[in-house]
Amino acid sequence: MKEIEIVVDKGYGEKKIIISGSKISFDESDSDLLAEEKKPVILVIAGNGNYLPPFDKGSRILRELRESSSYNFDTWKLVLPLHHLANDFFRFDIIQDELEDDKLVTNRASWGIWHHSSENEKYPDILYFNFPLWIINSYFKKHGFNQGVYKEILSTIYRTLLSSISAITAYHLDTKYALLNRTLLFSDIGNNLIDKVLLNQWDQDENLSEEISKIRVKVFTEVLMGWLANSNSFERAYISYGEGIHMHVLERAWDDQADESKDESLEFEEALALRAKNKQLLTRLELNTSIHTSLKYTINSSIQTFNTEPSLSADLIQSRSLVEALTLQLCRKHDLKSKESTLDSYLKRLEESKKISAWITSYCHVIRLLGNEAAHCKSEITRRPERPIGKDLVVIHAALYRILSFCLDEM
Repeated sequence: MKEIEIVVDKGYGEKKIIISGSKISFDESDSDLLAEEKKPVILVIAGNGNYLPPFDKGSRILRELRESSSYNFDTWKLVLPLHHLANDFFRFDIIQDELEDDKLVTNRASWGIWHHSSENEKYPDILYFNFPLWIINSYFKKHGFNQGVYKEILSTIYRTLLSSISAITAYHLDTKYALLNRTLLFSDIGNNLIDKVLLNQWDQDENLSEEISKIRVKVFTEVLMGWLANSNSFERAYISYGEGIHMHVLERAWDDQADESKDESLEFEEALALRAKNKQLLTRLELNTSIHTSLKYTINSSIQTFNTEPSLSADLIQSRSLVEALTLQLCRKHDLKSKESTLDSYLKRLEESKKISAWITSYCHVIRLLGNEAAHCKSEITRRPERPIGKDLVVIHAALYRILSFCLDEM
């Protein structure tokens, strides 16, 4: 299953966000995000706000988890109430009027972020965002769609959710979460904010639906990046979009510079030629039976990326993921142990061992740096140049071509 990996590095060590099209279940398939090697310590899902604990109804994902595991998930505690009373700190003020509907008030006691603590190590804890987010659809039906309001609502939702995770991990600082893996898994929270019927009333053009999906992906990821970079409890977070958003929409959500790159026609054509050569090398490397399964997976994802319409951000991010998997394979070959599971750490071990020539690792560092830039939030920038452009895509694929050629000889 295709994934997009985003590296967050603000000087406190590398953190990762993996945007995935895989599903959330316990069926132990290759595409299952709850498989042992990916299993999170906390799974974050959403309910529709219409039911009380133990939430036998209101969430398709929770229902499917119960069915695929035969585990009840029936013990819930309220971490953060979202009752939207006058003195509440956490409120979604934009939709306050819609929440006063008499039909909704009867369920108000269940609104909030609930926590299930698993007693079985096989299953993660669950954070359950139980709130009628679908009421936002009613707001836009009444007032019309406004992109600024939509972004504000999304940002508030995601910041509220992350606040509850911070509270839980602070409470368990020296106990439960201190010794477990440092991975979070989020479902596609907010995917039902605007229904298709309303979209069709606004615009017959399907591009609006795609644009709204891209906004949701970007806002969620940017809020999560800022929080994760400063978190001492977590190193990586998966966001599962399942079949809710086509993968090309996810890629384009991280492709702000694509049009700018294509305008630089000469450089872009050179990058395309190198890109084609790299696909050939990847196809040859994929046939190597001695490489690790995780590297084969990344090679396959890279081939898929390089087979699609050229994208500056997607190519930079995917190239960085590929080089990380290649350097890990080289460390395994030379029996080099790394303190951390990061590209920077793998490169340091290879450089310390002097097993790999310095110019090869320097190519890897080029891709590491440019891959980081492609994934960073675009806050105010005063340096020059401000960000990678089409010319840098040539450099990426040239460096990658030399690295792949080297790995074909060495692996």
